[in-house]
Amino acid sequence: APYAASLPAPPKPEPVLSPRAATFARTVSVPLVEAEGRISAQCVAPYPPGVPVIAPGERVTKKSLDYLGELCYDMSSAILICDGEE
Repeated sequence: APYAASLPAPPKPEPVLSPRAATFARTVSVPLVEAEGRISAQCVAPYPPGVPVIAPGERVTKKSLDYLGELCYDMSSAILICDGEE
């Protein structure tokens, strides 16, 4: 598909917690635009292509937010982040 061929690779993740620890951590919901620097407790996988850009336990970075913006992802949508983890 032409769309997939022109899509750059997502930025390299920054793992902080195991996916299990992040999934079962105490969480809070915040708009994605306010999540920079925090640790995700959920997967963010825009479709298409359906490939995770942010996975549980990874730090939400400026690069990952910029990439989601390039994909026209709804940056006001909520994301679960690990509460108390920076």
